[in-house]
Amino acid sequence: MRWSQFAKELFQVTIGCIVWTIGITWTAEDEVSFWTNAISIVCYCVFCICIYLFATNMILQDKSYSFNGVISISFLFKLLMSLGILYYIETAFSPIGHAHILHYIIIYI
Repeated sequence: MRWSQFAKELFQVTIGCIVWTIGITWTAEDEVSFWTNAISIVCYCVFCICIYLFATNMILQDKSYSFNGVISISFLFKLLMSLGILYYIETAFSPIGHAHILHYIIIYI
């Protein structure tokens, strides 16, 4: 995948997540969900760009086994990053209920 195609698809997904976040927080006036989703969107965009650059580098160096490792490690790191962000949101905002977790899971997926 070329950089232009990757950037276009990442942009489309990011805009979709931003619109969804604004729609949810506009109707619910839930500040915790807004910040949870905003932090998640920024982290995932940076993460996706880093993984794309790293995986592209592995492909160009003709290290196909390393490319598979990058995909496996990225999955694990994304999961750990998600748990870290949720832990931060729980400790920083102390939200009431668990509705913010549903919004976060949708951004994660």
